[in-house]
Amino acid sequence: MFTLDNFYKSKEWEAFRLTVIADRTEPNGFLYCAHCKKPILNKYDLIIHHKEELTEDNVNDYNISL
Repeated sequence: MFTLDNFYKSKEWEAFRLTVIADRTEPNGFLYCAHCKKPILNKYDLIIHHKEELTEDNVNDYNISL
């Protein structure tokens, strides 16, 4: 069971994050910002937002958190 404090350290989140990075990497090897379209030079600069804000009540619902 996840809490907000440990969710982003979980294996599930890290696997999801790596999947998003792989899906968003263009054939030229760059990731691009969805808002400004500039290249993201460091993968750790990629920010993945949830469509719905995470809370203690929904963090364990993978339809929301992942």
